[in-house]
Amino acid sequence: MLLKLVEDPETAYNLTSKELVSSKLFSLEKCNKIISCRSKNNNYPTYLKNFCENQKVKIISIFDSEYPQKLRSIANPPLILYVKGSLDCLKKQGIAIVGSRKATSYGVKASTLFTEELVKAGLIVISGGARGIDTSAHQTALKFGATICVLGCGIDVTYPAENRTLFQNIATNGALITEYPPHTPPLARNFPSRNRIIAGLSDGVLLVEAVQKSGSLITAEFALDEGREIYCIPGNIFTPTSKGVNHLIKQGAKLVDSPKDILLDFNLEPTLKKASEKQQSAKMENLFSSLPSEKTNAIKLIYKTLNNTEAKTLDEIIIATNLNAQTINKLLFIMLINGYIEEVSGKKYIRL
Repeated sequence: MLLKLVEDPETAYNLTSKELVSSKLFSLEKCNKIISCRSKNNNYPTYLKNFCENQKVKIISIFDSEYPQKLRSIANPPLILYVKGSLDCLKKQGIAIVGSRKATSYGVKASTLFTEELVKAGLIVISGGARGIDTSAHQTALKFGATICVLGCGIDVTYPAENRTLFQNIATNGALITEYPPHTPPLARNFPSRNRIIAGLSDGVLLVEAVQKSGSLITAEFALDEGREIYCIPGNIFTPTSKGVNHLIKQGAKLVDSPKDILLDFNLEPTLKKASEKQQSAKMENLFSSLPSEKTNAIKLIYKTLNNTEAKTLDEIIIATNLNAQTINKLLFIMLINGYIEEVSGKKYIRL
C-alpha cells in the first residue's frame, strides 16, 4: 500500500510519476494516468476541504487520532472517513442492527424492542440507513440515545430520499459516516464495502430479518471475519425474510429472543420493565369502566383476536370476531388512543 511508504496522504498525493513508479505498486502507464487525472483536478483538494467545512463534515484519515481504533484494526480499513456529527460516538461500545428492507411487522416490532433496551443499557446502535429494519433501528435509537448511520454514498447524498429528516436527526444526535467523497451516488457496488464499516465499528451484529442472499448476510460475514459475535432473532419459517437469519442460526450464530441475551455478553444490565399481566388487566378494567357492557365484550373479543407478533387486517378481524366493520373501526380507535394496540403499515393492527 502506498501509504505505508510515505508519511501521510498529502505526501502520497504529491508524488511525481517517477516516485510512483519507484514504489513498484503501479505500472508506468498507471502512474501516467494518475498524474494526468491529478493535473485535471488540481483544485479538487481545496474544493473538497472548503465543501466539507461549509457542510460541517469532518475528514478523518487513518493516521488521525480521531480515527476509530476498532475500524483501524479490520483487514481492509477505509483510508478516509467523512463524518457529520459526533466523533465521540464512533469510539463507544456498539451493536450493529441490520435486516431486510422489506421488513414485516414482526421484524419492526422485534427491532424496536431490542433497540430500545440496548440503547437504554448504554450501547450505541450502528446501521446502514436503508428502508425497513435499518430505519426502524435508527428511529428507535434516537428516542433513547444516539445512533451511527454508515452510508454507501457521499455524505451530502440522501439515500433513500424519504430518510432526509432522519439523517438530519442522526447528524445532530449521533453521526453520519461514509468513506465516499461528497456527491458520490449510491451505486450498488458501494454497499458491500459500506457493510464492512458497519461490522468494523461494532462489537457485535444483530440480524433481525434477512433473505438468504442479502446485504445483511454480507455484514455478518465481515463481522465473523473480524471476530465479532453474530446474534439472530429467529423468524417465521413461512416468511422469506426469515430464511437468511434462520440459516445463520443453523450455522452457529447465537439465537436471541430477548435483549438480555445480548446484554449479558456485554456485561450490561437490562433496564426494560414490562408491565405485568396484573397491571395490564387493571389498565383494561379502567377502560372498561367507562364503556357499556356490549362494547366491553366486543373489545375483549378483538383484543383476544390480535397478537403481538403478526399484525392483522380489518378483514381478518371481521372474520375472527363476526363483528361488522363499523363497530370494529370504532372500537379499534378506542383501543388505539388508549395504547392497547398499534396500527402498522397497510392498515394492519397489532397488540401491544
